[in-house]
Amino acid sequence: LHLLASVLTQLLSVMSHDELRGTEGPLCDHDLAGYITQTTRLAARLIWDSATASPDEAVAFASGGALLEALLEQLGRVLSQLNGFVGRLTADTGAPGPETWHAPSEVLQEFRQAMEQTQPQRLQGGLVCAEKLLRYLPH
Repeated sequence: LHLLASVLTQLLSVMSHDELRGTEGPLCDHDLAGYITQTTRLAARLIWDSATASPDEAVAFASGGALLEALLEQLGRVLSQLNGFVGRLTADTGAPGPETWHAPSEVLQEFRQAMEQTQPQRLQGGLVCAEKLLRYLPH
C-alpha cells in the first residue's frame, strides 16, 4: 500500500491537470470519487484502529508503527493532492460532493461514542485519533 501511495503521489505531482483528466489519463470522472472515498476510508480506519486498540492489539500496531506512520503520511499526501485537483473542478465537470471526503460512518459513530463516554482510556484513544486525523487527512 505504501508503494502504491508513493507512486500515486509521484503521478499526481508530475502530470498536468489535463493529462490526469484526459481520455487516456488515470483519473476518470467515474473513478475519482472512488479513489477519494476508499483512500479516506482506509486512512481513517487505520488511524481509528491504531488509536483505540486493546493492549494486545497495540503491540501489533506498535511493531509496524514506523511503517504505519509512513503509510498515513503518504495517504495524506495523496488526499491533499486529490483535494487540490478536485478544487479545480466544478459540479458540471465532475467534482465529487463534500461527503466523499468524510470518514466512514462507523468510525464517526465510534468516535462520537468515545467522546460521550467518561472512561479515561477510551476518551484518550479518541483524542489521539482526532489528532492523527487532523494531522494526516485534509480538512
